[in-house]
Parts: sequence; C-alpha cells; structure tokens
Amino acid sequence: MDYIIKIKREKVSVFKSKWIWKLAYKDARKNFSRLFLFISSIVIGIGALVAIDSFNINLQNDINKQAKELLGADLVINSRGKKFEKDFISGLDSLNAEFAEDARFASMVFFSKTGGTRLIQVIAMEGDFPFYGEIALSEDSDIESFNSKKSVMIDESLAIQYSVEINDTIKLGKASFLISGFVTGFPGNTNISAAFAPVVYLPLKRLEETGLIQYGSRVSYNKYLKLIDGGLEEIKQALNPEVKKYGYSYETIESRRENLGQGFENLYKFFNLLSFVALILGCIGVASSVYIYVKEKKYAAAVLRCMGASGWQIFYVFFIQILTLGILGSILGVIHGILLQYILPLVVSDFIPIEVTPLISWISAFQGLLVGLIISSLFSILPLINI
Repeated sequence: MDYIIKIKREKVSVFKSKWIWKLAYKDARKNFSRLFLFISSIVIGIGALVAIDSFNINLQNDINKQAKELLGADLVINSRGKKFEKDFISGLDSLNAEFAEDARFASMVFFSKTGGTRLIQVIAMEGDFPFYGEIALSEDSDIESFNSKKSVMIDESLAIQYSVEINDTIKLGKASFLISGFVTGFPGNTNISAAFAPVVYLPLKRLEETGLIQYGSRVSYNKYLKLIDGGLEEIKQALNPEVKKYGYSYETIESRRENLGQGFENLYKFFNLLSFVALILGCIGVASSVYIYVKEKKYAAAVLRCMGASGWQIFYVFFIQILTLGILGSILGVIHGILLQYILPLVVSDFIPIEVTPLISWISAFQGLLVGLIISSLFSILPLINI
C-alpha cells in the first residue's frame, strides 16, 4: 500500500512573521553596497522632481507678491510711435493720482574716453518713478547731478564693458552728457537683458537736445499713474473708450502678473521636462539594479526554498528590503530637492526680473515621497516575481 504524505504549511501574515523581517534586515545589511545604485536612482529622480516643483511654486508666489514692484505703478498707459494727445493728457490730469512718464527707444552711444560705440536703449524719464520698488544705484552715483545737470546714468554692465567711470563723457545724438551714476537694477529689467540691450537713462527734458526724436522714430511713450484713492476699476472703464479712440494700450498690476505667469510657464515646462527625464532614468535605474540584485540572490533563494520557505515568503524578504530602501531613497531625494531649490534661483537669476525666495513646499515634498514609494514598488515587482 502506498502512502502519500502532504505537508501543510502554516500561513502566517508577513506582518506577524518575525523571521522574514530579521532575514530581510540581516541580508540587506551585508548587501547595502550592491543596492547603492537603487538608492541613487531614486534620490536623483525625486530630488529633481521636488526641486523643480518647489521652485515653480515659489516663483508663482513671488510673481504675485512683486508684480507691483515690477510694474512700478498702479496703471501704465502706452503709446507707440506718437506722443499722447493733449486732450487725453488733460483728461488724465483730472484724476486723483500721481504721474510719471518716460520715452523709450533704441539708439547708438559714443564713449568719448575709449572711442567705443554701442547699440543701447534710451529711457528718458520724468517724475518720481517708480512709485513702487526702487532703482538700484551704485554707491558713488550722484542722483542730484542727474536731476539738475546735463548728465545721464548708465547700466553698470555697460560701464564695465567699456571701462568708463563717473564723470566720463558720452555722446548721445547731437548732445554730450556726463555720467553721474551706474544703475544696478531697474524695475522689470533683468541682468541678461541689460547685457544684450544696456540702457542709458536721462531726464526727459534733455531728450530734445539729442535730436534723436524725428518723424518716423520708433519711440514708446509711457504714462505711469499711482492712484491715491484707489478706484482702479472705475478708471479703467473710463479710460477704455479713450484708449481705443487714440490707439493706446494700458497695463495694470493684475495684467502684469498674468503675463509674467504665462511667460514663466514655458520655463516651468522646460524644467519639468528635465525632471521628467531624470525621473524616467531613475525608474530605469531602479528596475536594472533590482534585476541585477535578484539575479545574484537566486542561489540564496533556492537554498531557502529547500529549507521549506515558500516562494512568497522569499519574495517578501527581498520586497521588504527594496521598499525600505525606496522609502530611505525618497526621503534623501526630498532633502536633496529642498537643498537644490536654494541653488536654482541663483542659476536663473539673470533670466527673471524678480527675486525668488526659496521656501520649503510641503506639498512638493509629500508628492516626492509618494512618487518615490510608487517607483520603488512598481519597478521592482517585475524583477522580484522571478524569485
């Protein structure tokens, strides 16, 4: 008579089986160096994701906060190619507001000291502009001479490029001016724009002396308003028919905020693409490192099977290792992402006209932890199933 002996394994939950957790810990402790690629892949991918997402959140917040300083006024009315009509100006004068104006156009400048010439942008200003924020000047700049004498101020980058100093002479059109100061920051301008199109600032009352404004000149005239009693919406409704009548345009703090947000959305998409590529490479690194690790452990798994361990128990041993290291890698990735977002504003500071304040975004950190957990789980399950 033949007898068939069946061995019935006791089913124990992985959370109650202490030996699975002990074996996972002891095995991982000896093989931590082999799983370094796994951790580094998650750290790089999650770090890039958290840093870029946090930077975008901080950028949008700072745009909302600094839009007023970027515009410099509550309302800016623009006229391209022609001066404002007298009837329109008289209508503005009836408003309870402070006014400033400027004229902007491209021209050439001649440096008497070095004999160099350069294509520049001219901003001829009048009034107490900007009403919000300030124009940053070098320490030796003489603002009183700029307002009272025949002098100009130039961008500091232009002064460095042509080795000019305070009280040197430049020629703009038909007139010569003394340099009374260097501008290091102007509302709405960036370092990169100052490098490509440096600015020469002069009082609006001196503009006619240059002889640069003639028929057909491409000049942009701007009228800046600071409302004393508010009522921006009412003023906009009153201005709409007049602006359309004369072919002008206007911009408010809200519209500047929206335009900047849309403009930097492309920058965010570019950075987001970089983080997505880093995340994909991290996923590939996770799957590859787990596959190599499991391949090296197949003999150990075979020995455990011979000792009575089930396939799922062995699976849990290695899955616990991968999941734990995935959580550790996600935490390290979040920390690296938070540190990296303090460096990103320095990298892009020349391209953006605002000062980005790096703050910790807990939403981005939580998303990074969640994505890291999902990546370490999904991309490790397929190689581990071969156990």
